[in-house]
Amino acid sequence: MKNFKIGVFDGKELWYSRSLAVTLFSFVKGKEGNVFILANQRGKGTPYNQGQWNCSCGYLDFDETAKEAAVRETFEETGVKVDKKLIKFIGFNSNPKDDELQNVTFRYAVILPKDISFYKKEFSKKNNEEGQLPTS
Repeated sequence: MKNFKIGVFDGKELWYSRSLAVTLFSFVKGKEGNVFILANQRGKGTPYNQGQWNCSCGYLDFDETAKEAAVRETFEETGVKVDKKLIKFIGFNSNPKDDELQNVTFRYAVILPKDISFYKKEFSKKNNEEGQLPTS
C-alpha cells in the first residue's frame, strides 16, 4: 500500500492518498459567432502554477457531488454561476503520471446560455487570491 498515515483525529485514523478533483470547461459564444472558453489566471493564493492560465478546477469538498464541486469552483474562480443541469460529464483521468499531484480528475463541459457580454460583468467583479480574469 502506498497511502500514508498522517495521524489520528477525533479517534479516527487519517490517511494521505490521492485526491479527487474536478475541472469544468465552460464555453461561451460571442455576438459574431466566435466561441470563447472561460479561463482565469492562477493567483498568489494558489500553491503551484501561479500566473498560468487554467479552466475552473479544484477539489471535492465533503458532502458535495463532483458536479456541485465544478459549479462551486467555477463561481469561486470566475464569479460565473453555472446551472448544474447544463453540465455534461466528458470523462475522467486517473493516470498518476499525467498529474504531478496524482489527482483523479472528473472533467465536465458546459455551453453557457448567454453571450459573452453578459458574463463580462461577472468577470470584472472577480479578482481574488486564487486567480484573476482578463479585463478585456
